Amino acid sequence: MTSYDFGNQASRVSDIFRWKVVLMMVPLTILLMLPVFQSVAQQSWLWQNPLPQGNNLRSVYAVNTNLIFTVGDVGTVMKTTNGGSTWAVQSPGTLANLNGTWFVDAGKGFAVGDSGTILRTTDGGAAWSPQISDVKDPFYAITFVGPDTGTAVGYPGMIRRTTDGGRTWTVQFGGSANYFLAVSFIDVNKGIIVGSAGTILRTTNGGASWSRRLSGTTNRLYGVSFNDTTNGIAVGDLGTILRTTDGGASWASQQSGTSYHLYAVRFINASMGIAVGDAGLVLRTTDGGITWVQQAMGAASWFASVSFTSSLLGTAVGPYGAISRTTDGGVTWAAQTPGPRSSFYGASFIGTSTGAIVGYYGAVLRTDDGGVTWVSQRTGSTDDLQAIAFADRNTAVAVGRSADIIRTTNGGLSWTRSAWGATLSGVSFGSPTTGVIVGRTTTLTGEDRTPGEDRTLMLRTTNSGISWFQPPAPKVPRTHWLRGVSFSIANVVTAVGDSGSILRSTDGGQTWLLQAGLWPGEDLEYVVPVVTFLRLRGVSFADTNRGIVVGDSGLVLRTTDGGSLWKAQQSGTTQRLDGVRMIDAQTAIAVGDSGTIIQSGDGGLTWTAQLSGTRNALYAITSAGVNRGFAVGEGGTILGPSPGTVTSIQKEGYGQVLPRELALAQNYPNPFNPTTAMSYQLIAHSYVTLKVFDLLGREVATLVEGKMDAGAHTAVWNAAGFASGVYFYRLNTRPLADGAGVEAVETKAMMMVK
Repeated sequence: MTSYDFGNQASRVSDIFRWKVVLMMVPLTILLMLPVFQSVAQQSWLWQNPLPQGNNLRSVYAVNTNLIFTVGDVGTVMKTTNGGSTWAVQSPGTLANLNGTWFVDAGKGFAVGDSGTILRTTDGGAAWSPQISDVKDPFYAITFVGPDTGTAVGYPGMIRRTTDGGRTWTVQFGGSANYFLAVSFIDVNKGIIVGSAGTILRTTNGGASWSRRLSGTTNRLYGVSFNDTTNGIAVGDLGTILRTTDGGASWASQQSGTSYHLYAVRFINASMGIAVGDAGLVLRTTDGGITWVQQAMGAASWFASVSFTSSLLGTAVGPYGAISRTTDGGVTWAAQTPGPRSSFYGASFIGTSTGAIVGYYGAVLRTDDGGVTWVSQRTGSTDDLQAIAFADRNTAVAVGRSADIIRTTNGGLSWTRSAWGATLSGVSFGSPTTGVIVGRTTTLTGEDRTPGEDRTLMLRTTNSGISWFQPPAPKVPRTHWLRGVSFSIANVVTAVGDSGSILRSTDGGQTWLLQAGLWPGEDLEYVVPVVTFLRLRGVSFADTNRGIVVGDSGLVLRTTDGGSLWKAQQSGTTQRLDGVRMIDAQTAIAVGDSGTIIQSGDGGLTWTAQLSGTRNALYAITSAGVNRGFAVGEGGTILGPSPGTVTSIQKEGYGQVLPRELALAQNYPNPFNPTTAMSYQLIAHSYVTLKVFDLLGREVATLVEGKMDAGAHTAVWNAAGFASGVYFYRLNTRPLADGAGVEAVETKAMMMVK
């Protein structure tokens, strides 16, 4: 069988603030949806982008200038010992979301999170031990006054206090069932808790009793910090800033100058404080919180937490593993963790070496070494690309949510763009010439051209995507948004979409047979079975007869007779499934919401849950062979069977001023563990290689090899799996056949320290 496409995905808007809303697991649902386990070889799923990991980070604590800890989703704990130049991922022994962290010294620290999680380390995070917790509800914050006295708060109205360094925790009562989201103590007796509905609680006796204070707002309060024994600040929704000058007894609203949500505040000294929030907003005060001035914006889509060790040095953390560092008191911020963080929606391989990933704002990444390296390509499209398919190794077509069809015939060095005026969801090729695009058009009614009902869209090419046309109207059904399409052989193609719709063509998309679904208003000469009312999102076939369809609510459908009969299978999940890939007649993988990955080893009859290491939504799955699967999704997520040596080649933005001389910059960070970035600039379009060598002169990695445009570029090397020591990276450029470019060689040294 020859297959040129492996499915498509639909986009999804993710609520990135879900960490402030507790999602309760229903025990009955868990019991009913336990996966069916089977004996099947499972690959490991490792982060290829972002690096070193892409889970949301919720809290950061700087012990000193160099030693910093951050925690986040799916049990993420990260540590730096060099001020953030490199970050190491630690293993805390839990998959619970971690929402807060605090360290009393370089060795002893705590992390709290969902499901009543309290973790304690005494060796700087090398090992974490769970502490006895009598609850299964989430903790959101923790603080200590001295090495032994600490308080953790959570939901519903949960307060726990320790006086023996975290070994035991006693219950305290705040008289409220609200979300308690932040806590700050001035000394062992005086403390403040803030939370939902403008909640402010105060204690003056170490938490033996708590009194509710008037906040003057019903907005949710996320952060609180004191700069001395009497003056403090609380921040929250819609730019809320409250200030106290009497130790928290009374609070007054301050002007923030913003309506963005503020998630954290931290005072550096009596006068200077920093607040962070939505859109990477950073506010700064130098008069104890009376006035606030915007310092920066846009370094991340949001900052959840911030920590400073001096008036200049600070660290902020946020979505998809984003860590930013300031050295000028918050005026400017530099990213410390590399990799794009825009969502990827589609992925495809042709053979075992060549593959591509597409996503937000025209993003395309390509690999020619089986997914070991991914290179970004400039497409000229600003559409959110939903799917990509190969006609041959050099010819590929990608489609976008806002009507873009982009095509390359030279492996992605250049792309041509056309538009169809419709929402395009999937594309597949059955041969180097024959392909199909599916999606929807929306009818416009009335004089004001109000959007009406969705209409099925099917486009067909017989010339490798040079031109596309719609099959004759009587041969195409009129309703439903089609979301996925896949060829099984040259002329046999299946499309799926809304209301359980499944269609099949045996003439390359010229005519279609309805196999399943609700088709109101269609003039049909045959009965179409209704297998499900749910939306179907992905389809993949191993051969002409054996195929799998996935969709909402964990739905998996299976056929062994080319779609004449589709049967629902137990998937073991209720999460929405966006993509599926049949690697062979027995092996299949499906992906979906909340980092869901399920695998079948018996042709889709039974399924086993796999550990993805993330709760980011996964929109597409593709494969370069057995145990060589790649899953992509929100926040730039790329999961693969190995860490990879480079995740992207990043080009500077359009409209840049071209450099006047060729240059290779020193890698950053240096020393590094395990990732580092190497920037270089080209004065003209050139053929470029960027390679890494060990001390003996042996080539250990090729980061760039091919034609590159003039301008600034950055390659990221992930050296996981390599030994500590000195390495050399060499940039070699040479002119192209048209005479463009120059011949030059530059080499620099770098050091990896594990």
